[in-house]
This record gives sequence, C-alpha cells and structure tokens, in this order.
Amino acid sequence: MDNWHFNKWCEKAVSGIKFPPDKWNVAKELRDHMQDHCADLIEQGYDETTARDLTLKAMGDVDEIARQLAAIHRPFWGYFLRATRRILVLLLIITVIPFFNFILKTTYPQPENYWYGYNPYTDTYRSDEGAVSTRVMYDEPRQQFQSDGYTLELTQAAWIHTDFADENKVDVDLLCFRIEITNPLPWAAEPDIRQWIWAQDSAGNTYAPWCSAVSGKHLLGQIDHSAPFTWTLEMWTNRFVSQNADWIDIRYSRDGRQFKFRIDLPGGDAQ
Repeated sequence: MDNWHFNKWCEKAVSGIKFPPDKWNVAKELRDHMQDHCADLIEQGYDETTARDLTLKAMGDVDEIARQLAAIHRPFWGYFLRATRRILVLLLIITVIPFFNFILKTTYPQPENYWYGYNPYTDTYRSDEGAVSTRVMYDEPRQQFQSDGYTLELTQAAWIHTDFADENKVDVDLLCFRIEITNPLPWAAEPDIRQWIWAQDSAGNTYAPWCSAVSGKHLLGQIDHSAPFTWTLEMWTNRFVSQNADWIDIRYSRDGRQFKFRIDLPGGDAQ
C-alpha cells in the first residue's frame, strides 16, 4: 500500500499541534485510520489508486482539520504535565539521597587503619610503648594509574619512627601508604593486586611483593571494600631500610603491565 500520500496528509493535518507527544500520537491515529479505510475499499474491489483517492476525499479538508486539531491540542497542559513529572522525580531523588547515603555509610564504613587505633597519617602520637613521631610525606592524591579497568590512586603515605621508652626494645622505622582503587562496573571483582606490588628506593634497596617472601625486606598489606565500586589497599614495610634514600617507588608489575608511584623521602630526617 502506498503510504506516502497518507503520511503527507497527516503531517499537514497535525502541523498546528505544538506539543510533540500529542503531535506524534494524533498523526499515528490518523494514519492508521486511513490505512484501515483504504484496505476496506480494496477488499470491496477498488484498485489501490482509487482506494487511496477515495480515502483522502473521505477525510475532508486537511486545512480545516489542521485548524481544529490545533485548537483542541493546546501545548500548555502537555508541557505542564511534563514539568510536573520532572519535579516529582526531582523531589523523590532529593528525599531518597540522604537515606541512600546513610545506607552506604552503614554498609561501607570507612576503612580502619591497622595500627592498633593509631592514625599513621597524622603528625605525632604517643603510645604506651613509647613516643612515636610521624613524618607525613604524601597526603594529596596526585598520582594515578589505570590497569585492567581499575583506577589506582595513591592517597596517603607516611614514614613512622618509633622511639621506644624501653631500652631493651629496638627503635623501629616503617613506611606505610594507601592506594584507593575504583572500578565503575558494579560487577567488578575485588582487585587481585597486593601480590604484584613491590618497592625500590634510590639507594637500590628492594622490598619484595606481599606474598613472595617470608623473610627479608618485603611489603605487608590489607585490602578493604571501603565504598561502592571502591577498595582501599593499605600496605607497609616489615623493615624499613631506606632512611638515607632520596625517594622510594611503589611499583606494580604483572604480565607486562606496570606502573609506579614515586614518594619523595626526607633523607633520614625523621625524628
């Protein structure tokens, strides 16, 4: 069936309707009616061209119908209803967001550190074991890398010197750092990353990956699901021997993919 003439007629008939949804719906109804009427005429024995012309004639004066339809379908109410729906959705979002944030904070509390209640990323604290001075070296997320769909960002690092009051205990130095890992995909699994991270300083000292060494210098670590699409990896050295180094690189090496975070060291000036 030749629909071109019907489509042109319908376009002219609805040309005065300003609200797009009404315009599309009315045009569809008119076109469906014309196609049904033409099909009935063809079944009665008329050829397709004659059936088309009779259908167009039966629809009446298209200019007059266009004026009538424009008068019936005023755009104000259509736009008013559309704006009302959007306002209701916005109010619903505003109402739900505080509750949703509360659920997130309850379900995903911020990760605790692994320093027995201390915060290694603050200036100074004192414990029952002795005085501990912390030199913060990196506390702003300025280094970022991507691997396998995950974004890794170094957020904090600190060199801690523990000066024990007990003369029988040896003073201890360690380096700790946090890496925030995100992935926008809701089905993303916890990143398998700890065993591929190692460290090397400017003096040539190397700290082996977390799971590849049971003795010597290596990194320890813990990873937590700290927020939706987010994990926090906290790692630290079991023995820190980089006191005289200028910098230390936190490196990731796996199947040819690698990156590094560089942390500048104060050159043995931790007190």
